[in-house]
Amino acid sequence: MNLNYVHTTSETEYPDRPGELLKVADTPETEVKISLTWERDPWFVQMRYEYEGESLDSVSELPDEDSFEFAKGEIELSINYEWNENIRIFAEVENLLNEPQASEFEGDASRITQYRWAPREFKFGLKFEL
Repeated sequence: MNLNYVHTTSETEYPDRPGELLKVADTPETEVKISLTWERDPWFVQMRYEYEGESLDSVSELPDEDSFEFAKGEIELSINYEWNENIRIFAEVENLLNEPQASEFEGDASRITQYRWAPREFKFGLKFEL
């Protein structure tokens, strides 16, 4: 198991809002990464979870027009089977929970300005090493 937690506190002044201290853009206050790994020859299985808290995206002259990114989380799963020294069979699933990848709002969370969604992505195949 691997766990990584980052808590960031930041402030800066922006030209559009002199005299006012705001969070640094594109810097979420909280980031969490967890991976659970199981390995026993010839198998390797790993599940990863990544979470990024809400963050300021851009600053306008009026606070009501500031743009923010919603918090987001994603789970990925990968499975590998080592057939022999040179051949590995793998399967991967990204966005296991099938949730939005990013969405933004302006001013307050009820004013959504951007919504992006990427469906689950499945990858299967063989890896050859020469």
